Amino acid sequence: MPGQQLPAGLLSAFWLVPMPKVEMTSHLYRFFPQLENKQLTVPSGSVAEVLRAINDQAPGFIDYIRG
Repeated sequence: MPGQQLPAGLLSAFWLVPMPKVEMTSHLYRFFPQLENKQLTVPSGSVAEVLRAINDQAPGFIDYIRG
């Protein structure tokens, strides 16, 4: 006896878009103390978009990373 089929679209209702997890090395906190002990939630997207979202919370971050 086959298992029950889910109604069309039900599974997609539970689909979650993963949020990028950005981990910092501890030396970055010296330059960006506002990021220490903070879990950043940024929208998923390209690396550039993620960096811009972090830069919004820690101005100068992009310049330091690209430096």
